[in-house]
Amino acid sequence: MAQYFGSRLQLTPHLHVLVPEAVWDEAGRPVQLPRPDEAAVEAVLRRTVRELARGWPSEEVPWEEDEYRQLQQAAVQQPLPLEVPPRR
Repeated sequence: MAQYFGSRLQLTPHLHVLVPEAVWDEAGRPVQLPRPDEAAVEAVLRRTVRELARGWPSEEVPWEEDEYRQLQQAAVQQPLPLEVPPRR
């Protein structure tokens, strides 16, 4: 699952994934899966990036790194406008 924002609504694209380490045979015994090689990992990464890029049509627009950092730093400093009841 792709998630684009952190808990403070700052831009932090990341993925939540489940990666199995084993499967079960017909008798219900766990069978450990072999470790993927670099080519397999790279193929999964390329496919993931391609799938995520569909949700970011403006991704091809050039982005100034300095401007991005400033926006990200400002976003982290801005608390959410939520009313918090006073504590006793």
